[in-house]
Amino acid sequence: MIDFIKTYFWDYLWLHKGYNLYNTVAYAIIALVALFFLYKWFRKNHKIDNKFLTALISFILFGSTFRVVVDSYDIFGGTSRAGEYIASGGFFAPLYEFIASTNIYNYSPITVTPGIYILTAFLFLISILIERKFKISAWMIGGILWVIHFIILIPLITYPAYLMAIILLASLATLFVYFVLKKDIEDKNYMLGVFGHALDGAGTFIIIDVFNKLEPACKLLGRCYGEQHVLPGFLGDNYGYILFFALKVLISAIAVKIIVDEKKITKEDALFFIAVLMTLGLAPGVRNMLRIMVGA
Repeated sequence: MIDFIKTYFWDYLWLHKGYNLYNTVAYAIIALVALFFLYKWFRKNHKIDNKFLTALISFILFGSTFRVVVDSYDIFGGTSRAGEYIASGGFFAPLYEFIASTNIYNYSPITVTPGIYILTAFLFLISILIERKFKISAWMIGGILWVIHFIILIPLITYPAYLMAIILLASLATLFVYFVLKKDIEDKNYMLGVFGHALDGAGTFIIIDVFNKLEPACKLLGRCYGEQHVLPGFLGDNYGYILFFALKVLISAIAVKIIVDEKKITKEDALFFIAVLMTLGLAPGVRNMLRIMVGA
């Protein structure tokens, strides 16, 4: 059992190998169990509304941006993006050296999947409790945490055009779905479920099928990006990542339509399911586009 865990979980984490069938299933089961208890807690203790969605988005932005800061300091396979900036003598080099000295953003089980999801969820729940007791908005807490980490990334920006291309492609796909489903959508926030997955799919497509083929950093220096998840990797490697993008949009659109058409659930239940759907796409999607933005 120990050898199995080391081979399929521990080694995949520390050696940056991504995912395999075993850790994918295990993480999915853990996520489903956690979602069940979170659903029960929120339905009993907190109203699930648009304010809840705003707070959740702020923490998704924080968690994904935190993860990119970790990517920027990760020295696996050579130097790190932050290390390159420090070596170049950039104006903020002393700040980046200080941040490195804190070891907060070291690659570890708590700063990468699944730990970063657990950490972000914990902080989100704490912010909800702070909001209830001290009347400080949870979205404000998440927003401040996100802005701090985004500011850390600003001096490292290298490929802003790819970030804009990802957002544009995801937005166009979401608008297309919205106009198709417009008659059925009573709350435009439902479309966040589609946008999250469109962003993830667009990022994967543009980074692997466009950046890897056009940029000298990949073609000449071998600094390329790849898909680490099992099913997306199979689809993209065999049929092209544009298919993965299209499937993400289609499946998320179908999921939203099912939620909208389900008459047996309340508005709060519907928003919770939309929140889950959105998180599954938006979290990796934001990480993808910010990572390519800084070249980490």
